[in-house]
Amino acid sequence: MEDAVESCKKAFRTWKDTSPLTRQQALFKFQHLIQRDMKKLAHNITEEQGKTLPDAEGDVHRGLQVVEHACSVPSLMLGETLPKRSDYVASLLKS
Repeated sequence: MEDAVESCKKAFRTWKDTSPLTRQQALFKFQHLIQRDMKKLAHNITEEQGKTLPDAEGDVHRGLQVVEHACSVPSLMLGETLPKRSDYVASLLKS
C-alpha cells in the first residue's frame, strides 16, 4: 500500500501541470482499454469478489460511464464571462 501511495505522489508531480487536453487524451486511452478488456475485467471481479458475471459486467459498465464522463470534462471547462466595467472584460474558469 505504501508503494502505491508513493507512486501516486511521484506521478502527481508531473500530472498536476498537465494540460486538460493532454489529460483528456490519457482518459480516452483508458476508456479504450476498459472497452477492449470488459469481459476480462468482469471475469476478474467475479473471481476476486464472488459476484455473478452479470453483476460484475454491470460494475465494469458503470466504471466505464465514469471514465466517459471524465473524458467530457475539458469540453465543459468553457469559463464564464463576468460583467465588471464597460472597458474591462474578466473571465472565470472554475476548476
